[in-house]
Amino acid sequence: MFPKLKNVIFYEAGIPDTKTAKESIVRFIDSLIYEKDRKSSEAYSVTQDILNSVFQDFDLQIEFKEPDRTKEVSFRNTRAEKIKIEELSGGEQELITKAFSLYLAEVRDSIILTDEPESSPRPNWQNLCPNQSA
Repeated sequence: MFPKLKNVIFYEAGIPDTKTAKESIVRFIDSLIYEKDRKSSEAYSVTQDILNSVFQDFDLQIEFKEPDRTKEVSFRNTRAEKIKIEELSGGEQELITKAFSLYLAEVRDSIILTDEPESSPRPNWQNLCPNQSA
């Protein structure tokens, strides 16, 4: 039925690990700057583009904001207010953590199963397939 699949990945729902999300974002930015010789502004832009592409079908009311000197990972809402990653909802944190990690791992040709993905995101994030009828 799925002859080209390389993996089946299962993510169990639970308490999000914001430290992991923050660390993976900072580590990715650092790798662009220090290993690939990109300017910091370019690294931030690439990170924002990735987050936008990963969540293009979601009604994200936030966007990535470049880290400050302390490498604080934050986002900006539609009113341009700064929101630390720890201040996002549990569902938002979990979704960002998992999707960003999968994107960076370049998981392709795989099925990704998530336990109860709709249990904690905000209502407009709960439907992973916006065009699917209920």
